[in-house]
Formats: sequence, structure tokens, C-alpha cells
Amino acid sequence: MKSDKACVILCGGASSRMGSDKAMLPFRGFETMLSFQIDKLSKIFDDIYISTKHKYHETNSAKTIYDDSEISSPLVAMDTICSYLSTQTTQRFFCIPVDTPLVSSSTISQLIKQEPNCIANNNFLVGLFDIDIQLDIQSLLGQDIHQIRQLHKLIDTTKISFKDELQFTNINTIDQYNKLK
Repeated sequence: MKSDKACVILCGGASSRMGSDKAMLPFRGFETMLSFQIDKLSKIFDDIYISTKHKYHETNSAKTIYDDSEISSPLVAMDTICSYLSTQTTQRFFCIPVDTPLVSSSTISQLIKQEPNCIANNNFLVGLFDIDIQLDIQSLLGQDIHQIRQLHKLIDTTKISFKDELQFTNINTIDQYNKLK
């Protein structure tokens, strides 16, 4: 049975170290890293969303949450996600960056069984969140603070430990991409 929680794939980063949009790079037999993530996550979740700034990330396989801020910040994206999901029937959502494609289905399944505001190891954007964190996010943004780790200091985050650290690798450079694709 699939999870009733929403799943949000973060695709709003600038990809400055990669030099091109990571979400659109081919990955492990899929046309894009985004399509790879959607395929894997659609086996776990009924509702998949893409958090993005770009229309070209739209797909028939997922709903789109547009972040129209000019700032590329995980906190800005999380604020937009919480606002959007507050209009839906979803109180909790699983979050994963598009550039962290190696997180196993088993790890995701373990995380979504936890209480909200839990993350995997020290990866601050792979985890289960409650939309009630929005007030803390807005407080940080009001102080022009954009680091996701600052949010975790406020919301009493639980870290769930997993031995396989490789699965939490962010693909940020062309060298990392070439090794893992």
C-alpha cells in the first residue's frame, strides 16, 4: 500500500556548481534525473509534487508547486511548499532533493513511518516534515536567514541514522555526476 503522505521533489536550486540544471541530466537509463526520481517515488507515494521555479520541470507524472521567489533557498522552497500543501488535505510531506537520487526505497519507507520533522543522517532536506513548520520558516526568512540547518535548530528535528551514507550523496559537480550516473 502506498503512503498517504505527499512527496515533494526539490528542483529549485541554481545548479551553479554543475553548470546546468541537474534535474534535466540523463540518469541511469532515464531521460532525466527528475524522471528517475519520479519513477522511484511513485512506487511509494500516491501524491508526488515538484517544487520548482521552471515550467520545463512540469510533467504529467507529478503536480507542480511553483516557487516564484528570485532567491534560490531551501527555506523559501519549504515556505512555498507548506503554503501550497496547507490548501490540500496533506499535513505531512516527505521531502527529497532531485540531486539526491540514490536514497533507497527502504530508507524512504522507514522515514515516512517516523514522527514528523525527522531527517536521514545529517541530510537536512531528506526527511518527513509537518506543514506546521511554516511559522518557524517565516521567522527565519524574516531575519534573512536561509540556511536549512537553522530551521532544524528550531523545530526539534529527530535524526534517523542509516549506515549506508553513499545513498545521501548530493550530485553537485560533473565529476560526481559522471561517477554515479
